[in-house]
Amino acid sequence: MDFKQHSGVRGKELFLIYETVEHDANKLEQKFEREVKEIKQYLEWIRIQVKNFNDSLDSFIKQSIAQRKKKLLDDMNLVNADCYSYMNCSA
Repeated sequence: MDFKQHSGVRGKELFLIYETVEHDANKLEQKFEREVKEIKQYLEWIRIQVKNFNDSLDSFIKQSIAQRKKKLLDDMNLVNADCYSYMNCSA
């Protein structure tokens, strides 16, 4: 059975539109059900990936902040050490 398919998303709705000249409702329904099942599988994979990403954000953010804080403190200590050396050298 030959189908011409159009699909799209409008707002929160997914549209699957089939055009055919044949009149086999069972084949059309099977094709539709197969595609809906495939779409649901893709959505589940995406849901899992988004959950894993979101779950990793907390530790990533904490680690990034800790690294940035360490770099700032190291930079401040370097500046303080340079100032101390400079003051001792000129005395």
